[in-house]
Amino acid sequence: MKAMGIDYGEARIGVALSDLLKMLASPYTTYHTKSADQDVQFFLDLIKAEKVDTLVVGLPYNMQGEEQEIAHKAREFGQNLANLSGCKL
Repeated sequence: MKAMGIDYGEARIGVALSDLLKMLASPYTTYHTKSADQDVQFFLDLIKAEKVDTLVVGLPYNMQGEEQEIAHKAREFGQNLANLSGCKL
């Protein structure tokens, strides 16, 4: 099984996939967001197709080391995907 890295953004979401040993991740695609339902379905389909069992969601921090406002949305997105897919977060 693989891990999927998610770099969440409101307009685009970066995706990376690991190898089967989860030792090395490589860029996979940049997804251009559409609607909440379409976005979730795209990722659920990708999780199934690529046999992903672990999600890693990047949380953006500012230069002072504090979370940026979008970190909350990134957490929600990742948790929603984990709940719907059964993946570890």
